[in-house]
Amino acid sequence: MGTGSSAHASVFVEGCDELVTMATAHVDVKAAHNPGQAVGIAQYAGFTLGGDASPRVPTRPGKAVARTALACVFRAELDQRVLAYKLFLAKARSSWAREVASHLVLPRNDVAGLQAFGIDSHNRPWLMTQWCDWRNLRSILREGGGNAPREHAGQLLGRISESLRHVGYLWADPATRNLLVSDLSMSRYCMVDYALRPLGNSPDFDACLAGLLATAADTSFWKNDSDSI
Repeated sequence: MGTGSSAHASVFVEGCDELVTMATAHVDVKAAHNPGQAVGIAQYAGFTLGGDASPRVPTRPGKAVARTALACVFRAELDQRVLAYKLFLAKARSSWAREVASHLVLPRNDVAGLQAFGIDSHNRPWLMTQWCDWRNLRSILREGGGNAPREHAGQLLGRISESLRHVGYLWADPATRNLLVSDLSMSRYCMVDYALRPLGNSPDFDACLAGLLATAADTSFWKNDSDSI
């Protein structure tokens, strides 16, 4: 496997008392082994395989900006960019794999874009997406505004779900807590917790899931276009 120069960056996770150091040794992904071999490394379009020094996260992370039963989301800074850093429990690999596969197979302009993903040295899956500074729609609706905003929110969720069904996918959790909006008009929104389920056979999605589920510890993949980290 060909290797290139190493790149080092420090990530500060808000609420944590230490830096999260990221060091990636860029390699030629095309020279990697094909999935399914004894030592297999999957290849993902638009992402470059990193080295074996994936993020070292604090043993006891500070306060998360969002939390689910299987993961915590932190506001992170990397190379003067703000990102959403989602750290999963080790047992939640299948949930992580589904979310990453959804980003890879069906990226959308209304979804916080995937920037990096991997498995850390403690076998915990993680991913990084673009940070959106808008507010959670559920929180805004709880503050009031009458029935009209709630009806509008339901219509918006319905349109998003229908657009996904049209291309053969189901949004696993179409809820107002998974939409960030610029204001109560909901004219601009961003989807988070982007996990899909194919409505029928989807070889591409299944292959992507299989590769992700087989990812080894200390492995990371980084977006490699001009807008990457």
